[in-house]
Amino acid sequence: MYYSPEIDRHAVMEKVVISNDIFFAEVLRVLREGKNVTIPVKGVSMLPFIRGDRDSVELEPLADARPLAVGDIVLFRVAGRYILHRIIQLDGNQAVMQGDGAICREHCPTSDIFGRVVTILKKGRTPINPYTRLNLLKARIWHRIPLRRYLLAIYRRLFRLHA
Repeated sequence: MYYSPEIDRHAVMEKVVISNDIFFAEVLRVLREGKNVTIPVKGVSMLPFIRGDRDSVELEPLADARPLAVGDIVLFRVAGRYILHRIIQLDGNQAVMQGDGAICREHCPTSDIFGRVVTILKKGRTPINPYTRLNLLKARIWHRIPLRRYLLAIYRRLFRLHA
């Protein structure tokens, strides 16, 4: 579950498949201990900024971190599923999230948000801060593009990505 960028690139890595319940129980345990954890990303809901099966994200626990804010990319649970999406609206103890590559929105109490992305590891190696002024501006512009759905469809076809 933990990723170390210092791993020898020539080393052979064995892939182990475990259930999401076991995986996220361990992720939440580490976050509750106040430690950061790096996890691989699956799916296409955060395209084009985070690509599943290629990128990883480093999560920080919320307890000692700054307050949640619109634009934060967070790990949360809704309808029994763990999802990584961007906060697009906060209203008291309720949050509205939407993936950069998704059209629908999820609503959940902030108590069901467990960690915030602090770093995106492109191709598992190159660190990106998603909260620089430029990256936040890119995300805001992206969410306001009326034809975003069609651009995403083209992107998925070009890179042979499946939802």
